Amino acid sequence: MKKIFGIITTALLLAAAIVSCDNDGNHAESNCSFIVLKDSLIYSDSTDVKYDSIVQACIDSVGLTGYIFSEEAQVDNSSIDYAVYLCNQQAIKKYDTNLKTIPTLSSFSQRLYSDNFHYFDSLGIHSAADIDLHSFTVNVNLWNLTYRYKIKSTTVNIR
Repeated sequence: MKKIFGIITTALLLAAAIVSCDNDGNHAESNCSFIVLKDSLIYSDSTDVKYDSIVQACIDSVGLTGYIFSEEAQVDNSSIDYAVYLCNQQAIKKYDTNLKTIPTLSSFSQRLYSDNFHYFDSLGIHSAADIDLHSFTVNVNLWNLTYRYKIKSTTVNIR
């Protein structure tokens, strides 16, 4: 949780430093920062909650959530709102593209095991195939950090 707040705080400071809007009569531009965060996890088997903290970290590790990026747009009118809208549309495309590469439960378990080898070894689990993890759902959100609002939510199923 501290990591997420650290990321958000860093992103907000970065966003404040790089946001640029120019309104010279018939030209506007915007540079917006975005973050992709997980909202919640829903396990198909309640016993999987025992792995919750490492599963949440692994979701970031595989690149589904926990990343920040920027988009910029320029328009030939004085509408900064339209430039921000275009930034949001570009961010949605990047977000949607990233969510097309959802890991399978097997590949997720491999990454979970490799990221937490010592933990699983202490439990007597010596391979990813031995992890008793079942399918689960992640609620993923795209946020415009510059203007602090949610743009899109998606439900991702890891099976």
